[in-house]
Amino acid sequence: MKRIIPLAAVAAAASVSLAACSSGTLEAGTTTKVHDGAGLQAALQQAGPGARIELEPGAYVGNFSTSAEGTSTDPITLEGPTTAVLQGGHSGYTLHLDGASWWRLEGFSVYGGQKGVVLDATDHTLLRDLHVSGTQNEGVHLRTASSDDTIDHLRIDHTGLGRAFFGEGVYIGSAVENWCALSKCGPDRSDNDQVLNSTFGPDIGSQNIDVKEGTTGGKIVGNSFSGVGSTASNAWVQVKGNDWVVEANRGHSTSDAGIQVLNLAPGWGRTNVIESNVLLGPARGYGIWVQDGAINNVVGCSNQAPSFRSGLTNVACWSGRT
Repeated sequence: MKRIIPLAAVAAAASVSLAACSSGTLEAGTTTKVHDGAGLQAALQQAGPGARIELEPGAYVGNFSTSAEGTSTDPITLEGPTTAVLQGGHSGYTLHLDGASWWRLEGFSVYGGQKGVVLDATDHTLLRDLHVSGTQNEGVHLRTASSDDTIDHLRIDHTGLGRAFFGEGVYIGSAVENWCALSKCGPDRSDNDQVLNSTFGPDIGSQNIDVKEGTTGGKIVGNSFSGVGSTASNAWVQVKGNDWVVEANRGHSTSDAGIQVLNLAPGWGRTNVIESNVLLGPARGYGIWVQDGAINNVVGCSNQAPSFRSGLTNVACWSGRT
């Protein structure tokens, strides 16, 4: 699989002038500029509601994490240009928000790590205009009841470099076999999350988006999907949760299906709405395939899949509006 190392000159330009922030919590309304990995980690740990952390152009090598929380009126902001690259290795999470709600992550790049960006028990957080690439497994993972989060205008490519099967672009929730390890043997309620206006591919190892059983009420709207370079996926999107809306997306290059709705746990894969998507093959399967047992889903006749050999969908399409 083709591997891209972004911005080769960036690492050489990385500044080490800021070793760390001073002790104490970064106050609301303050802006802290960071230049290197040590300064970034210190700022992440010390951020308080309303703090703003600005990344200077350069490489930030390491795995970065925070449990600091913002508020609805004073979120915490981490922002920088695309030339500011959080650069993980082959293990760990390049950027991990763990119980760190009300953040805004904007503009910078995330490269490498076992996973690129991971949100655990993190609500009301915005990921916008990030470039995520070069991960061993998933690009972005929202899990352990991370709800009401928004992914908007991301670019995600070159995932699954270590194991393509685990190389989803965006992964929401947890598989049922992992519930006992991650969510006290109950569903991982990563609910009401949104994936909007984002560009996937090339070389997404597995699905562009994988919505797991146990999740409810999210939206996948206005995205561009690609299966170019995928080696472990038969669809761009798999929805295994309930009450999701998949609307107005475009996709090209898939081996089998475009969008799949699956029933992998009792009571899940239900009442999802899929409409107004443009799905371009050629491909051997259906544009939209709904598994037996995934009931009460609505597949709109407004979807288009002109070059899928099996047709638009394996269920009756609905010609009304939701």
